[in-house]
Amino acid sequence: TTFNNKIGFAGSMFSGYGLSYEYDLSRAFTLEFTGSIYGTGGTNNNTNNYVTSYLVSTIGTELQRNFYVGHDSRFYSYVGLGFWIDNTNYNNDYDNNSSNDTYSHETDYSAGIGLGWEYALSRRFIFNVEGGYLYRDMYVKGTNYIYDNIFGRRIEAYADHTYYIGFGVGVGIYYAF
Repeated sequence: TTFNNKIGFAGSMFSGYGLSYEYDLSRAFTLEFTGSIYGTGGTNNNTNNYVTSYLVSTIGTELQRNFYVGHDSRFYSYVGLGFWIDNTNYNNDYDNNSSNDTYSHETDYSAGIGLGWEYALSRRFIFNVEGGYLYRDMYVKGTNYIYDNIFGRRIEAYADHTYYIGFGVGVGIYYAF
């Protein structure tokens, strides 16, 4: 019996990280979706009196083209796309007279091509590794609200746009059904 569905966990510079689902479209093609969302509404530590909240989410996909499919392994090429968002609020309030607040928003887009290898550890448990050529576009913008006893409130805005072109990797472990 051949299993066309796989569910598990994956981490990839191409298509994100988190819960992952693979579906064999045919003997030649496999489609993968990966995503996660996590964060916190905030913490309050009485010693330092700080509050932090963040929300991170990733989503991505890969189209995989099989070169070799054997009984317990397969070798494939892929095209991967991913989108990542990271929002963070950070508040320092070390005393009642001054406070520094920071908000940052980061978005990353990734795309790449590469080669992967998948190996069945048993009939249903599967491990994969992949590597390839990656383009990653990263944009961070934010605002610092600075409160000073002498100068009062001051706002500093910042933005940074960078990119990465080079080698990327990914791994995953799946349960086939």
